[in-house]
Amino acid sequence: MTKAEHFFINRNFLLLWSGQVLSTFGDFLFGTTLILWMVTFIAPGRSWLPLAVSALILAQSLPRFLIQPLAGVFVDRWDKRRTMLWMDAIRAILISFLLFASGILPIPFFPGGHLPLSWLLAIIYGVVFVASVCTQFFAPAQFALIGDIVAESELARASGWNLVVTNLAMILGPALASPLLLGIGVSWTFGFNAFSFIISFLTMLLVHPSREAGNAHTHSKGHIWLEFWEGLQFVSRNTVVRTLTISLMIAMFGLGALNVLDVFFLTQNLHAPTVLYGFLSTAFGIGSIVGTALASPLVPRFGFTRAFWSSMIAVGALILVFARMTNFLSALIVFGLLGIPNAANNVALEPLMLQITPRNLAGRVFAVLTPAWTLAYVVSVTLAGYAGSLVSWHVHMVILGITFGPIDTILIGTGLLVIVGGVFAMVSLRGITQ
Repeated sequence: MTKAEHFFINRNFLLLWSGQVLSTFGDFLFGTTLILWMVTFIAPGRSWLPLAVSALILAQSLPRFLIQPLAGVFVDRWDKRRTMLWMDAIRAILISFLLFASGILPIPFFPGGHLPLSWLLAIIYGVVFVASVCTQFFAPAQFALIGDIVAESELARASGWNLVVTNLAMILGPALASPLLLGIGVSWTFGFNAFSFIISFLTMLLVHPSREAGNAHTHSKGHIWLEFWEGLQFVSRNTVVRTLTISLMIAMFGLGALNVLDVFFLTQNLHAPTVLYGFLSTAFGIGSIVGTALASPLVPRFGFTRAFWSSMIAVGALILVFARMTNFLSALIVFGLLGIPNAANNVALEPLMLQITPRNLAGRVFAVLTPAWTLAYVVSVTLAGYAGSLVSWHVHMVILGITFGPIDTILIGTGLLVIVGGVFAMVSLRGITQ
């Protein structure tokens, strides 16, 4: 084993990790660019714009709820590596279709060679939805594969390395989205994201888990609904997994509003231009890298369960502070600090799940947990988009001398819900020392 392989745990994990670096960066660049494209070029100033942004997030989120429960069953039956290869290939082709919708080439039979607004939105939502369907197979397959190629003693370090990828992508992707969109156009972003899936595909070709690991949990017991029910029963009966599921559902019921309304909070409450939107995610990513560096060695000593609920409470408290910001620089600092406890929460979650879950149920348990909190997230996104499209941004109320606007009031509710989720986990997991 080379020094690089030892540093990154082992050869297979190094290959898996490196393949996700470019792919994850492409995803963050792609997601932020789509929102900015809508706000700046497709429908600027339209009253229904918050609802359109909400619909974009829903197109990405709904497959987690609709598809992933069954996807987890099939992932437990199928070869994990082969599943990931297929999903990368399909996503590369799908994102390539958006190049035509972006106007890089004139489209025959349409006035001016451009798609009507309704057609353009439908194609964007359709591609995002189907690409997200592929992700619902890829994610549980990756979760299960990590359990096969990484020793249990190294799971926290593997989780930390995966968060490094996400956090670096969160720093660079959103920050570059605006200048790239304004400087060279949206087509280059779509092309890069498609290319990133090709790179991920090629690195996965080089991953070769042991034959025993590859075959030990691949099975076909019978009816898929019976297998799904087996995973659901495990989630409902296991105290830790059940608590994690409910706690995340409570938190995500609030966090969906933050993801929909943050761009409007930027312009209305912070009085900053949309060109600075990506820097909020950049600050969050920097905080997350700091949090990951601190949490990876400390969380196993602190205890995974205690780290999970305490960091969630800290996230909620910082959201309350963020909601009261009126200056961009101050909000940027608070949003960056928000990434530190959020990273600790994520570092604790995956190893805790893998330690508790039998390997033959990994895909199904992952596919129950994610849709559960996604359902809460989808409801939150829908309500936030609907409320944002109806309320007037100029409506304010004064309570005890403190002025509250519509957006910051919703974000205060977000912070309170995240705190409630953390407190629920604290009470339910009392006495559990994992």
